[in-house]
Amino acid sequence: MYWSRALFALKPIKLFGDKKHLGAQSFWQPQYNHSQVAVLHTPTSSEGLDQGTSRVKLFNCETDEKMCSGQIISLEADDLETRPLPSFELLDMQWVLRRLIAMSGAPGYGDDFNHNDDDDARAYGR
Repeated sequence: MYWSRALFALKPIKLFGDKKHLGAQSFWQPQYNHSQVAVLHTPTSSEGLDQGTSRVKLFNCETDEKMCSGQIISLEADDLETRPLPSFELLDMQWVLRRLIAMSGAPGYGDDFNHNDDDDARAYGR
């Protein structure tokens, strides 16, 4: 949900030679509240952010540590045929698009994190 609402983004860093490991940096997206974007204005840094809007946080389940902006994570594929890694190029494009969405002031759209997506699926016959 945080990914789809552009509250959180991954910046791909390196695809290792075995194609089973992808290094990426995690970033909480700074939130803007404006109706116009000043193109020449330097965007707010996400350095030091350890949560999203509405105090949303992600944790490393192995270490029980909060995930902070700039933290390096490793994506791993155990079977390249049935569960490959995401495309490095597409992940990079998603990184850029998520940053643009955040700068536009559009992410979160309501931040209703208690909303049940299953209710939407039933309402629309999915």
